[in-house]
Amino acid sequence: MNPNPFALARELARPVADGLLTPQEAKAALLVSAIDRERHTKWPTGGGFDLSLFLFRQRLRQERLQRSIAAMHARWEAKRHGR
Repeated sequence: MNPNPFALARELARPVADGLLTPQEAKAALLVSAIDRERHTKWPTGGGFDLSLFLFRQRLRQERLQRSIAAMHARWEAKRHGR
């Protein structure tokens, strides 16, 4: 697991988009990472979990949009070539 919760947030989006992880499992991993980071630093992370969750949601939205565009393009190509 990536020790940086912000990098972890971005890395978890693809497995969720692939259906390998549920969004709840990803959120749990982000929460554990934020708690662990807060425990090992002398500064409070404050909104670290909130920011990680925001980055995760943004990346997940981006992954799903890319998949949707790829599927639409594949359908268009199939229709164009009469398949």
